Amino acid sequence: MAKLALADDRDLMLRTRSGDREALAVLYGRHSQRLFQFVRRWTLDPALSEDLVHDVFLKLLDPSIPFKAGDRFDVWLFRVTRNHVIDRHRRFREVPQELPESAAASSEDVLNGLIAEEDLARLQAAMDQVAPAHREVLLLRTSMDLSHSELARELGCTPGAARVRLHRAVAALRGAWFSALGGTTNVP
Repeated sequence: MAKLALADDRDLMLRTRSGDREALAVLYGRHSQRLFQFVRRWTLDPALSEDLVHDVFLKLLDPSIPFKAGDRFDVWLFRVTRNHVIDRHRRFREVPQELPESAAASSEDVLNGLIAEEDLARLQAAMDQVAPAHREVLLLRTSMDLSHSELARELGCTPGAARVRLHRAVAALRGAWFSALGGTTNVP
């Protein structure tokens, strides 16, 4: 097991696909907490989030879910997780409500420093006001720390279109933020 702990994610994934449960356990140890936080913000239910994360790791054993050794493993894993959560939401007609906590902490470039730690409740209120498509773009950009080209691949569009979608999502969030504060969006 100690040797596996030093292996990179792609090697572990390839070993997992060949039935190595210890490799799967190492991947779970490395990524489950981050995925749990990601899913929890979509479901707002810790128990359900834990179940969904377990489901995702079981999916890693399924050879019908394509994995290319050249793919960035963490981006691929988030894609599988995102798709699983979206499928579940579609099945039960639920809409994700929240931006992940990690997004507020890691997205100063996206939110242009608008939000401090004590403003998370206001951020949630603003996120509730933006369209689900905007929430998804913000969530993907901030949770997964994707480049514009990676974001484009996830959204199925060109990098230019991804930048436009991100810009519009940030503008919508900014508008909802200032509207909630009773102010104007014309702030430098």
